[in-house]
Amino acid sequence: MEPGSASQFVPQEPQPTFITKAFITALADVRILVGAAAIVLPLPTASLFGLPIASASRGIGQFYGARELAIGGLLFASYNSYMKSTKEDGIPLKATREATNATMVERKEALKNVLWTCLLVDALDLGCIAVSAFRGEIGMRALWMGGGAGVAGAVFAASALRAL
Repeated sequence: MEPGSASQFVPQEPQPTFITKAFITALADVRILVGAAAIVLPLPTASLFGLPIASASRGIGQFYGARELAIGGLLFASYNSYMKSTKEDGIPLKATREATNATMVERKEALKNVLWTCLLVDALDLGCIAVSAFRGEIGMRALWMGGGAGVAGAVFAASALRAL
């Protein structure tokens, strides 16, 4: 057979481990869920994290929700795209090795870029929480809930990045 034949074996990139899949899926799901909740119900969502938001400032909670929903949706879409490119019932998605490898590399890089964005956003959130706590502007509940969520998000994103 000729080298570029469609029936030629195309090596598959190793699949992510179960824990990596779980971290990425949990990170995407939580961001989508919290984002949607903050858009629809900004005041109860803010109080869940111990953040007092006045009724007149509900737009700030909705902006936060839009950010989380967008990042979670992008992470979900890029993860699904990457998983479809790495394996689909053992049949390569493209006819040639070069095209298949290029597609897998591009999708993996897209997933890594979204995970880096998640890590950056969580690091910035943690910085804002630290500054607010230092100034005495937030209570202990907001510090623990917001800080805990930020640390969990950063750990999940960093763990997934390291595994990819």
